[in-house]
Parts: sequence; structure tokens; C-alpha cells
Amino acid sequence: LALLCAITLRQPVQQLKPNAIQSAYDPAAQHYITVNGQIYLDINRADLHDLTHLPGIGETLAERILQYRDTHGPFASIDGLMAVDGIGEGKMTAIRSLIAVSP
Repeated sequence: LALLCAITLRQPVQQLKPNAIQSAYDPAAQHYITVNGQIYLDINRADLHDLTHLPGIGETLAERILQYRDTHGPFASIDGLMAVDGIGEGKMTAIRSLIAVSP
């Protein structure tokens, strides 16, 4: 939750409580991308647990994202998520500022 707050508010992680960040963000994990001090969830590397922490993404939808990625390969852009059944403009609006794709 702290990770999502940091990303949603666009505040540098250093401004949040360190123990809260450690519980939500593992810098050794390859599921995150840091750009200019901002942390984004990499949808090409995220696992089921990470995806379910996005607003409006439950376990079923997270599984669809993983299945789509396994079948079609990595997403070329975050808008590629729109091809996943159950993700429309509303969900994209809610998560767009929280996600990124690895090169």
C-alpha cells in the first residue's frame, strides 16, 4: 500500500516512512522500475501478487494479465494492457501512473 501511495502521490520514496517502503518494495526484486526517484511496477516482470496491488486488479484479472503476457510475449507499452479482457479505459486511468514496461 505504501508503494502505491508513493507512486500515486508522485513523491520520492525518501519522503515516506522507510519501514513502510521496505514492506512493499524490494529493491532487489526485478518487478519494479525506478525513474527519477519514482517507482513503477514493471508489468512485463510483475508477478500475481504485485499485480493484485494495483487499483481494480484482483486475482482473476491479474491471472489474465499473466496469461496474456505468457501467450503474446512482453507488453510493448502500458497501453498493451488494453488487449487483456477486463481492462478498459477506467482501469487504465486508475493504474497508468503506477506502471511501466521494461525495455
